[in-house]
Amino acid sequence: MDAELFKAARDGNIEALLKLLERDPLLLEGVATANNPLHVAAMLGHLDFAKELLKHKSDVGEYAKELNQHGYSPMHLAAANGHLQVVEMLLGISRELCCVKGRDGVTPLHCASIKGRRQIISLLLSA
Repeated sequence: MDAELFKAARDGNIEALLKLLERDPLLLEGVATANNPLHVAAMLGHLDFAKELLKHKSDVGEYAKELNQHGYSPMHLAAANGHLQVVEMLLGISRELCCVKGRDGVTPLHCASIKGRRQIISLLLSA
């Protein structure tokens, strides 16, 4: 991932994201299967950044299903780190995101359970 894009995602900096997209409107289409900006935003709980990011993707559902180099989707990372609002937003894209199988068949529910994220467990079970 581009260093500037990674920094914007890490910081949750929407202004920087928009400047990068203005400079290169196809920037998000070339991101590979390492951590994409949505992985970083989900992992750190940057809800507004994630929402803004998804406004600029052509296939939001597929982008949200991408696994990073460790075999986890953005939903896995948000669930494991206890970011309830990010999990809710991702479920709004597709309820199927709670069933994405990552490394060794692990689902976001497994990640939330391992970390004891009760609210997220309840939300994922209801989805």
